[in-house]
Amino acid sequence: MSPAALTERLYRRAILISLGLAMATLTLIGIVGMTASVVIVDTVRGSASAINVSGSLRMQSHRMGGLALAGMMEDTPDRHGLSQAMARFETSLHHPSLRTIQEREPGSDYARMYEQVQADWEEDLKPLLNAHADRVAPTSAARHRDLLARIDVFVGDINRMVAQLENDTEAKIGLLHTLLAVALSLTFVVMLAVLYGVSKRVIVPLNRLVDAANAIARGDFSARATHIGQDELGRVGLAFNFMADELSKLYGSLEQRVSEKTEQLTRSNRSLELLYHSIARLYNAPVAPETYRAMLTDLEQVLGLRYSMACLLPELKGMPRILATTLESCPGKGCARTSSAPTAPSMPRRGITASPATSRCAPSRSRMRSSSMVSCR
Repeated sequence: MSPAALTERLYRRAILISLGLAMATLTLIGIVGMTASVVIVDTVRGSASAINVSGSLRMQSHRMGGLALAGMMEDTPDRHGLSQAMARFETSLHHPSLRTIQEREPGSDYARMYEQVQADWEEDLKPLLNAHADRVAPTSAARHRDLLARIDVFVGDINRMVAQLENDTEAKIGLLHTLLAVALSLTFVVMLAVLYGVSKRVIVPLNRLVDAANAIARGDFSARATHIGQDELGRVGLAFNFMADELSKLYGSLEQRVSEKTEQLTRSNRSLELLYHSIARLYNAPVAPETYRAMLTDLEQVLGLRYSMACLLPELKGMPRILATTLESCPGKGCARTSSAPTAPSMPRRGITASPATSRCAPSRSRMRSSSMVSCR
């Protein structure tokens, strides 16, 4: 498939593809946010327990110092109690929660401080406590102050380790909050973009298409869809406009045919009305030019004529006589125009015919005894 054909095929499904991309973006944001949250939560797991254990190390350090000083002041020191306190301290110092965080982040500040606390214990404080318990050197106030100073320094190192552990935990929690806020913001932005795109490319064109359909339903065949193109709704708009054009042509031709039929019926009705009134007038009214002239006037109105005349055609050879006319003057020379009623009782009237007016009456049949009307347009 050529690139142009592929582009056209994709453009014909532009709305569907846009919605699919929006859904894929939202899904990706959700997956990334949840994955990062799981990773951060996994790094924070065990931090609360490690903080509690680290806090207990400070208390145990002071307890060991107190037991050592008490033993130095007694004649028979409690070596067993100090040994148990030192064993509990070592157990807490090597607690799994502390070691897990160290192994999970070997190069962090907490790992370095934890290693420093272990080294201070193994190399400094533990031998010092054992020496005091065994009374290797004589008891003195200087030794007491030195032991307390060593314990204070050691507890200070533990405090810094606990503070670093708390800071790392809070930083991870803050990172989790930031990540969730970014994910929610991106989701909100994408949703707004999707709603705007759907409103602009789907809702608005559909509303305009419905308005155009309603206008056509009211008889306004000039209404057209404004959104046309190669996408889904654009092709619907093109089909709608083609349908509207065909309906407009069909309705126009239908109106023309209805108008023609109406005109034909009107003329037929007027012709029948004229025939009825003419028969009634000729039957009831006296034979006079005014009677024929009124009939000629009605005939002109129905047929759309300007002038007409009624002639009396003899049965035998002879010149016809004009009974009445609507002409103000003769259209040509040799016109025989009468203004009074004819006196020919032996010539009965048989029918009425109409033809264009001339300067004289010319019957269509030579042997006819009838009254004829001629007219001119």
